[in-house]
Amino acid sequence: EGHIVDQFSLDEHNDFLRVATTINTRVPDLQNPQNTWGQIQSTNRITVLGENRGALVAVGRTPELAKGERIYSARFLGDRGFVVTFRNIDPLFSFDLSNPQAPRQVGELKVPGFSTYLHPVGPNHLLAMGAYLPEPNANGQVDGSQRRVKLGLFDVSDLRSPKETAGLTIGTAYGYSEASYEHKAFNYFPERKLLAVPFSDFRPDAVN
Repeated sequence: EGHIVDQFSLDEHNDFLRVATTINTRVPDLQNPQNTWGQIQSTNRITVLGENRGALVAVGRTPELAKGERIYSARFLGDRGFVVTFRNIDPLFSFDLSNPQAPRQVGELKVPGFSTYLHPVGPNHLLAMGAYLPEPNANGQVDGSQRRVKLGLFDVSDLRSPKETAGLTIGTAYGYSEASYEHKAFNYFPERKLLAVPFSDFRPDAVN
């Protein structure tokens, strides 16, 4: 049930298929009964599917998480899973998937902004590509002029307590990298510990 954000939201491991989905449901608009279309409510989960007599059937599901948000990126590493959702703050959720019948969320890390791509770097780190956004002010507003393309490194060796160990913002609020949404533009060379991504920027006050 629901929809996936990209191919990394699906993963096969030990004859089970794991799927991270965002589920949108239309519900009545109680604040405005004249709105006959109602409202859309979002929630997210990981579902584990297995084969039974030639059909894929759900064998386990996590409880719903991050209601009102949607999945921006996901990655699976063996018995572990990682999901990033976003509304104002970027939570990185970590999951223990060692028991297909009882997948469970075990950790959470909140970071301003959001990650749109998670790349494994060794068995215990994720290199994240996305955007930095400051936390909302007292009125719930976010200063979009502070938006930046961001790279972050997450240490996930302790599944219950993931940590961001490094972060780098690039350019101005007008900056853009195709690697944020196209993994083929994300080029990491582990033997050189070198990352290369395309990047463009625009400065309205620049002088030719």
